[in-house]
Amino acid sequence: MQKNKCLLAGIIFLLFMPFLNAQDILWEKSYGGLQSEYLFDVIPTPDYGFLIAGSSLSGKSGNKRDERVNDLDYWLWKMDEHGNLDWQRSFGGDGSDLLQSIELTPDGGFILGGTSTSGKSGIKDEKSRGKEDMWIIKLNAKGDLEWQRTLGGSGRDELKQIISVTQGGYLVGGSSDSYPLSLGDKNTEGEKFSKNYGNMDYWIVKLDFTGEVEWEKTFGGIYREELQSVIQTKDDGFLVGGTSNSPISGNKKEKGFGQGDYWIIKLDEKGNEQWQKTIGGENDDRLATVIERSNGEYILGGSSSSGIDGNKYKSNGKGTDFWLVGLNSKGQIASQETYDFEENDVLTSLVENEDGGLLIGGHAKSERGQTQKATAKNVDDYIILLLDSEKNER
Repeated sequence: MQKNKCLLAGIIFLLFMPFLNAQDILWEKSYGGLQSEYLFDVIPTPDYGFLIAGSSLSGKSGNKRDERVNDLDYWLWKMDEHGNLDWQRSFGGDGSDLLQSIELTPDGGFILGGTSTSGKSGIKDEKSRGKEDMWIIKLNAKGDLEWQRTLGGSGRDELKQIISVTQGGYLVGGSSDSYPLSLGDKNTEGEKFSKNYGNMDYWIVKLDFTGEVEWEKTFGGIYREELQSVIQTKDDGFLVGGTSNSPISGNKKEKGFGQGDYWIIKLDEKGNEQWQKTIGGENDDRLATVIERSNGEYILGGSSSSGIDGNKYKSNGKGTDFWLVGLNSKGQIASQETYDFEENDVLTSLVENEDGGLLIGGHAKSERGQTQKATAKNVDDYIILLLDSEKNER
């Protein structure tokens, strides 16, 4: 429970920091039952409250009101602006259901996306497509189920993010090693028809507002690609990003530089590729998130263990550092910067403030046994970095 409490406090802290002069925690709460709860996403709601989302192993216990179906279930907690409960919901089937992403919808409801191994059971009304499927749930503003959708092929289909689209409907992003029906998939109800290129590939699916598939695209090389972030861009297209260790192969057009590289793909509104970019050095470079700034520049945020090599021209301190890369609208590198705090620095979030500054969040592993006489040798700390609009640290 203490671990979950700290995680939630850190996320509430990030939400309030841009609006406060002093970096004070307004309140903190703990949510959960007797077993483990895993928080993955949190969003503000129009009534000044918040919706927190993740998965739970607990039955009805603590302040969790619903019994679990089996293993991990989706678990949502809607709170008011003071952290008090408005409602909570659990959704699950006979397998493991890992909720990864939530977003407010134009009608005031919510769209949920995660990864499921459940068949038709519990609240899940469609059978499993393969080993793991993407499971989408649409709720109204009161948390009542409106519709759900299972997406997948014969293998593993893991959802990372779902977003609302301005033209209507939703874009789902994740990773997949499923083969399409035309290559011998025996599952006649699978939704994946695009080619698999190697191990895991990026898989992008566009849904209409009822959850029906409009189009789907796969991007990858002969090895492994893991999608981490997808955004809609100002031109109504999309920018998708993650990590790749493939050479030129499949539909990956640029060589790799090390163990893992940032791999960015710009799509139009129909999912057609406009350009792609591979960015990295000789070691492991792992992208966490992408944003589009108000000036039209794309910012890529992640972590790097590479020195100056490949197309990385900012040196590291020690171990793994935060690594920011700016791209122009054509995908050309416009800027880079690294930030070194401890031996292992992992960037997890990136937000542009109203004044054009950047708020960066992550964690670092410090050796407190040597510096602060603490009993622990290695401790993970939250790292909050605020950059002004000219990229100067504050």
